[in-house]
Amino acid sequence: MMVRKVLTAAGALVAGFHVWLFVSQLGDGRLADVSVLARWGVAAGLGVALWYLRRQNVPLFWGRKAVAIWLLAAVLHGPSLTDRLAAVDTSASADVVAVMLQVTAGAAWLTLLVLAAVTLRRRASASDPWLRLAAPHVRLSIYRLSSTPVAPRPPPAR
Repeated sequence: MMVRKVLTAAGALVAGFHVWLFVSQLGDGRLADVSVLARWGVAAGLGVALWYLRRQNVPLFWGRKAVAIWLLAAVLHGPSLTDRLAAVDTSASADVVAVMLQVTAGAAWLTLLVLAAVTLRRRASASDPWLRLAAPHVRLSIYRLSSTPVAPRPPPAR
């Protein structure tokens, strides 16, 4: 219950920040730039997509559709990040690019390792049992102390 309140408050803060940013750009006349206006249009489209997912009872933080929307939102924030870094220091943007490449490469290697492990596990279980890399699946019982699953009462008599 508390986590939901914290997440709601965080979402309200993020939404409030974006409203403030839009109003400040409108007041400064920066919305006359076509690229800024197009980014706000795409952001509105992503907001509508999230609203649509919510109406369809699709999870907003996992699943293919949600991840695609969040990745597009991350890509949408890229130009504003580079604009701010270019205004501050040109060497900082090179550092950010280097760190992002390292993180991406690490994630790619981790993904490849997981895919290789899953593929080896499936091939091993499909062919010879001695090639299995992990322990066989054990059926979990409600009663941890018993080795065989035991019903709590006998089935009803007819």
